[in-house]
Amino acid sequence: MSARSGHGAVLCIFFDFETTGLHLPFTEIVEIAAVARIFGTDGLWHDLHVAAGSESATFRRLIKPSKKLPKKIQRLTGLCNELLEREGLDFRTALGAWTAWLRQVEHRAACAQGTIEVWMVGHNILAYDLPLLAAQDGRERRRDQWRDGGNVWQAPPLFEGVEQLTGFVDTLRLSRQLAASGCFQPQGGHGLVALHSSIVGRPLASAHTALGDSLGVAEIC
Repeated sequence: MSARSGHGAVLCIFFDFETTGLHLPFTEIVEIAAVARIFGTDGLWHDLHVAAGSESATFRRLIKPSKKLPKKIQRLTGLCNELLEREGLDFRTALGAWTAWLRQVEHRAACAQGTIEVWMVGHNILAYDLPLLAAQDGRERRRDQWRDGGNVWQAPPLFEGVEQLTGFVDTLRLSRQLAASGCFQPQGGHGLVALHSSIVGRPLASAHTALGDSLGVAEIC
């Protein structure tokens, strides 16, 4: 990103999900993580300073899936069924906690910077994470309605209350677009691990964990 004269600071939420698989109609989110950072008017990144005992600039929640986590996913992410059974929340509770955190960090950033745009940033989020979130949210809404006998109550819309949410940035698409224009040629492809190694110059720590990947996206921006 680059500084834009006459524009205010931007709050960026770098986020990632870990899931039970790749097939959207059946895949469930098992981990949500996010990192909040401010891109200042000076063209530099700044950590979001929070008061002691208040919300953190990072977020992470585990979600208990309806079925066992495949062994392949366990090996990839380091998550296990026992951990998810013990510490996992239901989807709606975890999503509510994430939305509440987003509102809190938006408020904290606005107190420090004034009115501020909020951008959600992730790797392959337009083709995978966001469609997956919408698909699971839709399934949960239909299930809740069936359990409640068709009652009128419904869960809040996704990202409700994040007042200055401006848009989404997909670093995978951005990397491909920059390469196609000749501005950038990453070594090893456009995957997050390869991009991180190419741009940052070292391996991505805790790759394939939601928090590790969220931090990795923040570091390549």
